[in-house]
Amino acid sequence: MKAKELLKDKAKEVGVAAVQELSETGDKIWNVYFLNFRKEILTTILVTSKGYLKKESGEMIKSSVLRHMFDTVEPESGIKVEPIMEEMFTLNNEFWISFYSGNELLDRKFIFLADTIQEKYLVDIPLLGKKGVLIK
Repeated sequence: MKAKELLKDKAKEVGVAAVQELSETGDKIWNVYFLNFRKEILTTILVTSKGYLKKESGEMIKSSVLRHMFDTVEPESGIKVEPIMEEMFTLNNEFWISFYSGNELLDRKFIFLADTIQEKYLVDIPLLGKKGVLIK
């Protein structure tokens, strides 16, 4: 096994979830959360997100790249990263997350493929006490 594969294996026990929630006005909205399934605090978390899709014609559709920084995520908990508009669901939505586990910098990429953020794919997410589309 190569060193790069070993580091990738260490970036486990984290995930992202698109969670359907109610806004303050009672409207259904979707938010993306970063989830820490580990029993340790993660620090200096950087999240970049973007949407993209290559059409059959070869045309590439891309969204803006968004960046978020969080100081810590507690063990066995999650943190809201950003809202996601339903118009984005027809695109592949990529979340690249870098974080420190102790003194080690790890990263992992998560992709919600086009049309996979849907109510029929909701599962229980005990860390949040909510339902969402989970990638772990």
